[in-house]
Amino acid sequence: MKLSEYAKIFHFQVDIDEVDKVSKDKNIYSYYHSLRMIPVYLNEDEHKALQDGRFGELPDSLIESLRECRILVDNDEKDLIHNVRRLIPKPYICIAYFILTEQCNLACKYCFLGNASCGHKITDYHMSREIAEKALLFFAEQTAQQHENFNSEKNIIFYGGEPLLNFNVLKFIVEKSRELQNDKIITENLTFSVVTNGMLLDSKIISFLRENNINVSISLDGAGEAANSSRIDRNGRSIYQRLIDKIGLAVNMGLDISLSVTLTENTIKEMNELINLLQRLGIKSLCFNILNNLKDFRVSDDYYANATRFICEFYRRTRTLGIYEERLSRKLKSFASQKIYFADCAAASGNQIVITPDGGVGICQGCTENREHFFTNINNNQSDLSCNENIKLWSRLSPVFKEECRTCEALGICGGGCPINADSLGAIDRAFCTHAKMTLEFLIRELFYVMKNEKIK
Repeated sequence: MKLSEYAKIFHFQVDIDEVDKVSKDKNIYSYYHSLRMIPVYLNEDEHKALQDGRFGELPDSLIESLRECRILVDNDEKDLIHNVRRLIPKPYICIAYFILTEQCNLACKYCFLGNASCGHKITDYHMSREIAEKALLFFAEQTAQQHENFNSEKNIIFYGGEPLLNFNVLKFIVEKSRELQNDKIITENLTFSVVTNGMLLDSKIISFLRENNINVSISLDGAGEAANSSRIDRNGRSIYQRLIDKIGLAVNMGLDISLSVTLTENTIKEMNELINLLQRLGIKSLCFNILNNLKDFRVSDDYYANATRFICEFYRRTRTLGIYEERLSRKLKSFASQKIYFADCAAASGNQIVITPDGGVGICQGCTENREHFFTNINNNQSDLSCNENIKLWSRLSPVFKEECRTCEALGICGGGCPINADSLGAIDRAFCTHAKMTLEFLIRELFYVMKNEKIK
């Protein structure tokens, strides 16, 4: 009997006042199998006995838990990672990003469309109705390739640029999709989402989005002018108050919206203000976005650690307020269910395609600026794209395929971050490593307190 090579140890100190009814030991050691994903908590004496191999001094119930969680094993686990890799679902196209336009009415400093240093020549045209209809049929054809998955949920995401600049085509796609559903060409289990900066929302657009149950995600960087200083219009003016007015109009008209909150360094300093804003607006759902470095837009060296601490503390403070944050919740779901989180985005799962205004087809919406990883066109007759070599390559970018990641404590909940934020395709998104490891440690500590509080009660 020995410790598994996937066994990781977390040490933290707890507040005695919070646990003294259960344990007087301030030092807690969590043993955690990075693929079995169930922590076992030991006190200091138990930890020392386990480290010294004095198994006979440990309670039988503890030994049983350590074995059940595969922290203690009898044999090598050399085949385990290969067995895990076989669990990854094969690629299947069920999500399509429709880039309705690359144009935008804003000039956000951290966005490649707004940041002139990126050198991208933005196309000056919108997706036409003709292209949109061909793109929709192209997507429908892909969803029909695997018959057993035809009725599973499909998603069309309207993206840009600012997609509402081309609202008429957005409306056309939704209405045309209803026709295809009636003709059984695409599943009835089809949802729509739009990612927008919100500045073009008016009563007409809001009504259409609400009546067609379109999920709306509005970009906002926090509460106040300072937090949103990077979000400016084409004339360099702040948009904050104008956007708050737009969100208020949408909420008052009954549109269920979520927020896409980019964590600027100012936002990280103003958690109270953000929580107060969410409660005042009645927002119950949001997703935090972690910044990436651009040529002329750099974050501080400690930004990624600070951003992760912010996300974790935000979760701690809002979980009883009915506010759902997507980024941490994805990892929490994996951790709580002990199900390995293979990929943090649909592109790296082999589940999505991206269609540009001119009908180009690629993998990642973050690659539209240089058309890298775009490999075909909607006018080309295609069989099942999930068999395409580009899609298959991306579907193998999960950390479970990377030898360096195999020894990482966060292997089970990581998902690998953003493939294009790494130095090269297939390399590791180093910034995301900080986020994944710190999030895991937070979840392990939180579970300890939950368990102790339950015992106290």
